[in-house]
Amino acid sequence: MHEKHRGHESMHAEMVLILIVTLVVAQLLLVQWRKRHFRSYQVHICCNLLVMCESFECDVGVLVDIYEL
Repeated sequence: MHEKHRGHESMHAEMVLILIVTLVVAQLLLVQWRKRHFRSYQVHICCNLLVMCESFECDVGVLVDIYEL
């Protein structure tokens, strides 16, 4: 059983490394976008916050309905 999965530890380490690099690059891109195109950044963030708040309210509403049963 263990021999079939030999080498997966290195694959998992590689996946974690890719995740960390992706997060760092995405953060750098967001900072540069905010510095260079502040207006479009602001509009985009505002729209996303509205959408996320609406979806969160729907989720909370569903949870409240479930707990009231």
